[in-house]
Amino acid sequence: VVAHAFVTGGLGSESERDITIGGVDSVSADLFDGFAYTALGHLHGPQNIHANPSNSATSAADSVIAYSGSPLRYSFSEARQRKGLRLVDIDSKGSCSQTFVPLTQPRAMAELRGELSEVTSQMNIEKHSSDWLRVTITDETRPTELNHRIRELYPHVLAVIHEPAGGERVFGSSRSVVDLTDPVEISRRFVADVTASATTERDLDVLRAAYEAARVGGDR
Repeated sequence: VVAHAFVTGGLGSESERDITIGGVDSVSADLFDGFAYTALGHLHGPQNIHANPSNSATSAADSVIAYSGSPLRYSFSEARQRKGLRLVDIDSKGSCSQTFVPLTQPRAMAELRGELSEVTSQMNIEKHSSDWLRVTITDETRPTELNHRIRELYPHVLAVIHEPAGGERVFGSSRSVVDLTDPVEISRRFVADVTASATTERDLDVLRAAYEAARVGGDR
């Protein structure tokens, strides 16, 4: 039997969308008891599902319930998964044998995390320059031209994140920003946090002019 569903016991990843059929978001593996082989789709990681044995002619212990998984990696939670196909043989008695056929991926997928100097070390560049990457920079202040500098070294980077060590947000505390109502002051704090320097009167003049131009343009 072939089914597309989230079967209880399966391990998901970041890239599957939620599915609900008839108000039910998952089904029990026991529903497939009695079939020699159940080929499942939806979860991207290759895996076998185990059901509870019953008294049917073909018990769950003899049945094979399996996700072959996606042929490609679609999220960084799948970076370590082996991708491939299952070649399944079923004999006249319903017994199954499986052969895993690995698929070559277009590129490796990896995550780099650390200060900019660590992430851009020669060792990392040599190892990951051709990989699909998610890069998290932990410097206390956001390095200048961060995206440009990372993409120059890692042309296949998919995400560049600034997450200071200790979990502080770039904007400072979330409460102080949420409580502010002056767009110019919010912008001033953003500039100060990103550049790690105090804003000058000239900076404020530029911010005020930009805000006024946007406000007037939005009122038209």
